[in-house]
Amino acid sequence: MSDERAQELELLPFSYPEITISENSATLKMPVDLECPLQVNSDDGGQHSVLYLPSLTLSFALPNGYPADCPPCVRIACSALPNDVLDPLEAKLAALWEEYGRVAVITIYISEVTEAINTNFGIDRMNVSQGKFKELVEFDSEAQLENFKKCSHVCDLCIETRPGQNCHRMTRCGHIFCVDCLQSFYSGFIKAGDVNNITCLEPDCGSENDDVRARRGKKKRLLSPRELLQIPLERHYVQRYVDIKRKKRLDADKTTVWCPRTWCQGASKASRYPKSTVPLEEMNESDTEDESTASTELPSSEQIDHLKTLTRAEQLEHIKQKYGERLHVCEDCGFAFCKFCKHSWHGEGIVDCLPERLNDEISAEEKASLAYIATHTTPCPRCAAPISKIDACNHVTCYNCLKHLCYLCGMELDSTDPYKHFNTKGSSCYQKLFPTWGGDAENQDEFAGVRAAEIQALRLEEEERERRQREADVEAQRLAQQRREEWEARMGAVFPPEQ
Repeated sequence: MSDERAQELELLPFSYPEITISENSATLKMPVDLECPLQVNSDDGGQHSVLYLPSLTLSFALPNGYPADCPPCVRIACSALPNDVLDPLEAKLAALWEEYGRVAVITIYISEVTEAINTNFGIDRMNVSQGKFKELVEFDSEAQLENFKKCSHVCDLCIETRPGQNCHRMTRCGHIFCVDCLQSFYSGFIKAGDVNNITCLEPDCGSENDDVRARRGKKKRLLSPRELLQIPLERHYVQRYVDIKRKKRLDADKTTVWCPRTWCQGASKASRYPKSTVPLEEMNESDTEDESTASTELPSSEQIDHLKTLTRAEQLEHIKQKYGERLHVCEDCGFAFCKFCKHSWHGEGIVDCLPERLNDEISAEEKASLAYIATHTTPCPRCAAPISKIDACNHVTCYNCLKHLCYLCGMELDSTDPYKHFNTKGSSCYQKLFPTWGGDAENQDEFAGVRAAEIQALRLEEEERERRQREADVEAQRLAQQRREEWEARMGAVFPPEQ
C-alpha cells in the first residue's frame, strides 16, 4: 500500500470513529436521518411519512495507482432505497475524482453522501411493496421513539420537565405528556366507564376540525389499545377499555340479539361486533363503524297467521329474507336459541313460534324505567340517547355522539356558538342557561318547549292513573264493607241475638 493510501485511511477514524478500516479499503455505516419527511407509498394504497431509514453502507476500495492514476471503487448499499436512487449517486461519486483533479477524495465522497441524505436523495416520495412498507414504518417508529427517549420534554398537563423515558408522545397529534399524568387520567376514565374521554388530553387538540366532524356526524378519534399499552397502561385497564367500547356499540346496535338467559345476557355470535381474537398489542383499529341492514323485528300475531297460509318452503324463505337467521348462539354461555320465541333451538321446521311477549308488551319494570327516562332525561336530537344531569348549566353534550344540545328543550345547538340559544329573546329557554338555585320548587327551571309539553302530558297521564287507582280503591273498600254487612246480616238471621 502506498504512503498516500495508508495516510488517508489512517486519518479517516479521527473524523469518523465508526468507520471500519482494512488493508486497502474501508466501510462506513451512515444513519439515514432525513431533514424533511419522506412519503412512502405501499403498493396496496398505504401511505406514511418517515424521518428515519435503515443505515446506508458506504464501501470503497483504493486500488494500486490511487489517487494519481486510478479512482477509488465505490459501492453504496441501503435496504430501504431502490437502485434508481443509489445508482445515480454512485455515478456522481465516481465523477468527483476527475472533477477534483485526481486527489484523495474519500472524505469528499462521505460529505457528498451526507448532503444527499440531508436533501432526501432528491426525492419526495418512494413506492415500495407492502412488506417493505411495514418494515420501514416500524423502523421509523422505533427510531423516533429511541430519539425521543434521549431528550427531556415538558408535560402539557403538569408543566414539569421529565426525561424522555418517562414521557409519551401521542401518535396522531404529537402532543407530549408524562406517563404519570396519562396513567392517572386514563385509568380513572376507564374505571368510571367513560371511554369517550380516552383521547389526547390537550384541550384544543383537533378543535380546528370540530365543525367538520359535527357536520359529518363523527366523533373525536379515540386512542387505540396498542397506544395505551405503549404509554404504558396496565393491561387489565386496556382490556376493560376494549370491552366497554364493544358493549356500547352492541347496545347502540338495534340488530344485536341477546342471550335470553337472565344470568348470562351475552350477545349472539352473529352480532355485528364479535369478540376480537386480535392481541391487544396489534389493535390499532379505526373507530369508524359500518352500517347494517339486518333486522331484529319480531313477527306479530297477524304475520304469523299469514305465514301459516304459505307452504313450508315459502315460510322458511320468507322468514329468512325478512327477519334473518332465527338460530342464534350466545358467545358467552354457548346457549343455542330461537330469536323469535327465545327458547332453546327447536329446528327450522317450526315456523309458528311466537315470542314470549309481543312487540307492544313490556314488563312492569320496563314500564317504570321508561317512565323515569321520559320524565327525568332529555333525548339527544341525533342519536336519541337519554341525557340526564344533576346540576351545572343546561348546555350539555351527548355522552354517546358528543352532540351539543339544550337540556331543557332538547334542541340541537350549534357547536361553534352553543350559548346563542340561551340568549335569543322570545325563546322558551331565554336566560335559562343556569338552573335557579334555591327558592321554592315552583320557581325552579323546568323542561321547556316540546319537552315541556311531553312532560306535562306524562304528568297528566300519571295523575289520571292515580285518580283511577283511588276510585278503584274506594270502590273496593265499599264492596268489602257491603260484603261484610251482608255476611253479618246472614249470620244474624242464623244465630239471632239472645233476648
